[in-house]
Amino acid sequence: MTDKIAKSHTHTSNRVKHPDAERKVTFKGVLDNALRIQWPSVPVNIQNVALACLVSHLDGVAHYRSSVKRGTKRKLDQSNGSDGAKRQRIEAESQVNDDRNATRDIEQAPVVTQHMVIGVNEVTKRLEQQIRDTRNTINLSSMDTNPPDHDPLPILKVVFACRADVNPTVLLDHLPHLVAAFNSIRSSPSCLLVPLPRGAEVTLSETLGIRRAAVIGLNADFPDLSSTLSQLEAIPKLTASWLYVDQHTQLMPTHIKQLRTSAPKDMKSSKERRVKERAVAKAKAKEKGSLPRESSQHVA
Repeated sequence: MTDKIAKSHTHTSNRVKHPDAERKVTFKGVLDNALRIQWPSVPVNIQNVALACLVSHLDGVAHYRSSVKRGTKRKLDQSNGSDGAKRQRIEAESQVNDDRNATRDIEQAPVVTQHMVIGVNEVTKRLEQQIRDTRNTINLSSMDTNPPDHDPLPILKVVFACRADVNPTVLLDHLPHLVAAFNSIRSSPSCLLVPLPRGAEVTLSETLGIRRAAVIGLNADFPDLSSTLSQLEAIPKLTASWLYVDQHTQLMPTHIKQLRTSAPKDMKSSKERRVKERAVAKAKAKEKGSLPRESSQHVA
């Protein structure tokens, strides 16, 4: 990826009231979170290949969505242009026709739409659900418990994320943890997290015929998924080593980050200046009548 693994924030704090000439750059050691999962480091050329491969599989989805929207708009226009009784009849007939043609519409839709999940919330729900289903399967094999009351959903095999286009990126920072958690409790089939290059969200939105497409998940039964995975062999699989329940458990190494900050060049003069500024501010407050609570009660 083009982004650094450790980002440097060089913007000035809003609390700084003095010019930078009076301050010096200092570095403070901070312990990194040992449970944090890093995004996979993927070269830009691999990201472009992944995007092109995904777009080629989604060909025809935008045309299908636009045709469905045109049919829905035409029915609404006919309904709005009639009187009350006729409008209700048209709406009822439209609902019946929609129910009858539901199966036919699904068959006319591109096959890939039935084997994918779109959106941050939907992909997050699917990852959480497949983690729960995997844990239930492990519990069933180890003890006598009741099976789940629902059929397990298809497993997400690949998750494409337009991290470079999402602002703030913290909206997607939970995805590496979910993918790593799933891969740690179930080695096969595993899930692959693929970051896409900048501008990928616009391309995917146009290909899908929707406004936003920040995250897309492909099921394990996605058509021709093997050809897609062959293009993504260089992308590392995320795992959380502390979740392994065996004798090969490995702890994350201690990582100390260097936080760049600033400090006054002359600490003594800076402290004296702060004391004087507080005294001046206190005097101005008294002149405006901002007396302490005890003094206000005594005057009253």
